[in-house]
Amino acid sequence: MKIHFIGICGYIMSAMAVMLKQMGNEVSGSDQNAYPPVTDVIDRAQIKRFENHSPANLGNPDLVVIGNHIQEDNIEAKEAIKRKLNVVSLPELIGKIFTDKKRIVIGGTHGKTTTSSLIAWVLESAGLDPSFLVGGILKNNDSGFKLGKGNFFVIEGDEYRTAFFDKSPKFFHYKPDIAVLTTCEFDHPDYFKNLFEVKKTFTKFLELVPKDGLALCGTDDPNVDRIFEKIKKPKISYGLGKTSSYQAFDLRFGDVTNFKVKKSEELFGEFQTKLSGIINVQNALAAIAVADYLGTKVEKIQKAIATFEGAKRRFEIIGKPKGITVIDDYAHHPTKIKKTLAAARTKYKTNKIYCVFEPHTYSRTKALISDYAQAFDGADEVIISELMPAREAGQKPTITSEEVVASIKKYNSNVKFIPKPLQIMDYLIPLAKTGNVVIIMSVGGLDNLASKLTKAIKK
Repeated sequence: MKIHFIGICGYIMSAMAVMLKQMGNEVSGSDQNAYPPVTDVIDRAQIKRFENHSPANLGNPDLVVIGNHIQEDNIEAKEAIKRKLNVVSLPELIGKIFTDKKRIVIGGTHGKTTTSSLIAWVLESAGLDPSFLVGGILKNNDSGFKLGKGNFFVIEGDEYRTAFFDKSPKFFHYKPDIAVLTTCEFDHPDYFKNLFEVKKTFTKFLELVPKDGLALCGTDDPNVDRIFEKIKKPKISYGLGKTSSYQAFDLRFGDVTNFKVKKSEELFGEFQTKLSGIINVQNALAAIAVADYLGTKVEKIQKAIATFEGAKRRFEIIGKPKGITVIDDYAHHPTKIKKTLAAARTKYKTNKIYCVFEPHTYSRTKALISDYAQAFDGADEVIISELMPAREAGQKPTITSEEVVASIKKYNSNVKFIPKPLQIMDYLIPLAKTGNVVIIMSVGGLDNLASKLTKAIKK
């Protein structure tokens, strides 16, 4: 088939495009303002990529896949619909392809990508040869996807709307055999009215599990715990709490993280991970529970957890130029920011931490402004960049970065607004000293600031 992707440069869009090419299809795609590592993945696969949107990009495809971030007024999408081409959303397409495999779907407000990547890596290491599709890139194999020959398909789910022509949550299309719920908080205020709607959506997600399937829930999160109590499907809990089916305890943080796991109050095993913080112990625990449920020997799980290198742009150490640690991270929700900084503090106990944050979308920033105000207490100094409106570009601004700074200043006085990436570099380069840690938090990478800063400090 000839398949064209409109909005090809999302993590999962690009991964699916490459997988479809590997299946023998002719694939092309278009997107604007794209950046590595996604563009590298597409270009390595020799997929024809247009750097703009135009009706001419379509050609005569058998199928057009329209990405989540593409709006109704997109000229290329309008042309595809006008021509009555065969148009689908990515989740709908995924739901139709991997019907011959057991589907392990990971949902939640935070932790989806790392947990999905961990599960995929553990099953891969155990020799189960899974297929997987996650919203990031595993550092172990420099890929966020794989077409395996095994019986399992691991996919990162998402509660956000599928497409402008399909308002249902993406993960409803995936029909999970095993559904993992990591966390549940209010997010995507342009889609959900309140926390109740988010909880209702995650509950429906878990209720998709068949009678011979499993709902696996991270019950350290109080909202997940309440959902767990209500669902009527086969279910298991994981967390640090003593009532969890899989409980992590005796956590020890340092250059690596060590912890023990009880299963139904009996010692299951001792584990080590290169990842930092309580949040990543919880993520690893989900992968341990899934692998054990599927019959994987504990020794194989231990080895896989210990050798997992992490996902790119998830607390990724880009470099240590002149003894300054530069970290790139995807955090954009206030709770994830807080947990990421807490993880940083477990690893860098006495180091000065600079946190650079790019606010993402007017709606999220405005709705959660009081939470953002209190999210940065783990940083010694905070730099707020110009807000990135993303899919809300063209809308009238409802909040500014200056307002974010003013809110944070109530709890952390050492915060300032520096709008542009180059200005941030000019500020940090003479200031940062050996032993300092700089964490860049941004959905879009702030024009690849972490890499550029690392190279500039080296000079």
